[in-house]
Amino acid sequence: MPAIGNFPNGGSPNGEPPARMADPSTVAVQDALPHLAGMKPTEPQGTAQLATAPSLDQSSIPPAMYDEQLGTTFTESFTGISYNVTATQQSDVNGYGPAYLLNGLSSAGYWYQVGLSFDWPYSTGGYNPGFGMNYEVFSPTGTSVFPTSGGGGLASMSVNPGDLVLLNLYFSGRNVVMLARDWNTSSTVSEAFNADRATSFIGLTGSVSNQNGFFTGLMTEWYHADAYYGNEVQQPSLVLR
Repeated sequence: MPAIGNFPNGGSPNGEPPARMADPSTVAVQDALPHLAGMKPTEPQGTAQLATAPSLDQSSIPPAMYDEQLGTTFTESFTGISYNVTATQQSDVNGYGPAYLLNGLSSAGYWYQVGLSFDWPYSTGGYNPGFGMNYEVFSPTGTSVFPTSGGGGLASMSVNPGDLVLLNLYFSGRNVVMLARDWNTSSTVSEAFNADRATSFIGLTGSVSNQNGFFTGLMTEWYHADAYYGNEVQQPSLVLR
């Protein structure tokens, strides 16, 4: 279920070097197959930027245990990657929604993720209602290292259905910046983590991911409480240019 959008030749909104066009090799995986790693559900207490816990009663919603993924691995390397995604409201029978993720495997082996999600699950059951910016960093050994509170990070954004939202990964000084910007509301959220002397996000030509399931490319990820056997439905268009 790739999101509507493009991979513009223009760089980040902060004037960073432009991202180059990729030659993607596509692979689809479902039910948490080991080929691709993924964003973790958010811890209920979240981080400082986590949206307020929902007031509606979600105690009867079972935890999301099954991870559905659709990924695209890029074969070229980049110093910056940007992608526009259309904010879409959709959820399964338990209310869990998907995340559209931009992923970067750095030349130092760290894996950076930034994305836009809707009704993203908490690790213990229930979900954060509405849209938010997802982010997470994994070490070269496969351990989640950011945010330090555990689980994937989720930051509040002002996003309306149908808005165009920029996802951006780029190097700035000694850090990698994970940024999301709503072009319609101008709402912008960013997080940064140490680049560990890396200078690029590397493409893979011999496999869809490394030994940890890390890769540079795109992913749609959707957690479910029960085994899910339906097909992912592609949105009208995906443009790389």
